[in-house]
Order: sequence, then C-alpha cells, then structure tokens
Amino acid sequence: MEAALDHAVPEAGPPAPRALGSGAPLTREELLDAPVHWPVPAVLDAGLTHLKGVGPKLAGAAAEMGIEDLGDMLRHIPHTYRDAATPMGIGDLKLGEEATVEVKVLSAAKQRPTRRRGLRILEAHVGDASGSATATWFNRGWLADRLQPGTRLLLRGKLSSYGFNVTEHEIIASQDGGGDDAGGSAGIHTTGMVPVHPASEKLRPQRLREWAWQAVTVARNAVEPIPAAVRGALGMP
Repeated sequence: MEAALDHAVPEAGPPAPRALGSGAPLTREELLDAPVHWPVPAVLDAGLTHLKGVGPKLAGAAAEMGIEDLGDMLRHIPHTYRDAATPMGIGDLKLGEEATVEVKVLSAAKQRPTRRRGLRILEAHVGDASGSATATWFNRGWLADRLQPGTRLLLRGKLSSYGFNVTEHEIIASQDGGGDDAGGSAGIHTTGMVPVHPASEKLRPQRLREWAWQAVTVARNAVEPIPAAVRGALGMP
C-alpha cells in the first residue's frame, strides 16, 4: 500500500519562482531579464559630492537644509507634483496655454536689455515640424553660448504675443555633443509628473530634482530595509 502511495504522489520539487509583489509565476526569460543588484550597505551614506555636478559649495548649501548624504536626498520628498503632460507642437499652441515643446534652435541666441533696471532678456528662434517661435528667458545670459543653431531643447512655458516665455528648459543635445541628461534623465523637468522639492535661496527645485534622480539610480544597490516577507504580504515590489 505504501509503495502504491509513493508512486501516486510525485516528489515535491522546489517551488516555482514568483514575483514578490503580485505572486505571479515567472518564466525563465523573465528571470534572465531581471536586473541584477549588488547590495552595498553604506551606499546611502555617501556624500552628495558623489553626484554629478555637486561640488563642495553646493554640498554646503544642501547641508544647510539638512541634506548631507544620498539617504538624506531620498528622504527630501517632494511637497507637490506638477503635471507637465507630453510635448506639443509649436503650431498647436494657444495663447496663454502652458505647455512643453521639443524644438531645435534655428538661430543663435541673443541678449537684449529692457527698460527695467537689471532685467535682460535672452531670445532664441526655435522651431519644430509644426512651426517656429521666439523663445525668451529672463536673466539667463549664461545660456547664450549653449543655444547655438542645431541645439535640441525641451522647453516648458507659455505662448504669448511676444513669443514663448520659458519657465523651465532642458538641453537634450547641443552642437558640442553635450546635454543636461543626468543618467538618462531627459524630460524630468518638462514632461510627465514633475516632482517639486522644498528648496532654498541657494538651491532651486530644478537642481534638487536632478540630484534626487541620480540618488534613486544609486539607491538601487542599497540594502532593502523592509523584510521580503512583509513586502510580499503587502504586495510591494
């Protein structure tokens, strides 16, 4: 009888791999495509100067806000989010409508003074397949050298009767081959749901956003503090 039961009940093998959050079974291909991480216990203790573009002066300004390492940067959560949607064509814009456009610089940027003391306007003729416009920045003279013909930009702002007034910009690709892309971050200021972090007089939300993006990339190798059993029970990834 026991011998018959042994043949009737198959041997128990190892359980099939399953996704942690959903519990769905994983195929061999999905397992092979899964990213491999090498946990480093102290990775979040690294100073901000490990991030691209952060020197001692900026790190000092961040320390005044209580941000001294990568862990602090990740815990400096946004206080709100701004919906920047997806880029539109210049020819599709309406006056006064806030939007994001992806354009190319058609002629070199130029500065011009205004009647208001201390206020200077930077202008560049930009365009896409649907049309063109004059993009304007206020007191951003340092950008002039970077806005050469052929430079590709993501611009966030509003169309007025004078042109496209820029509030946020990103250089996707410049003539010298450079850009503002910090680790594949193109569009973090101008498209989709844009996080807005608490800032200070010395640090703008845009800079903090760039740092947070880089810190998230580094944090992938941090040791997960929540036990796997708890994450699985709560359906967390």
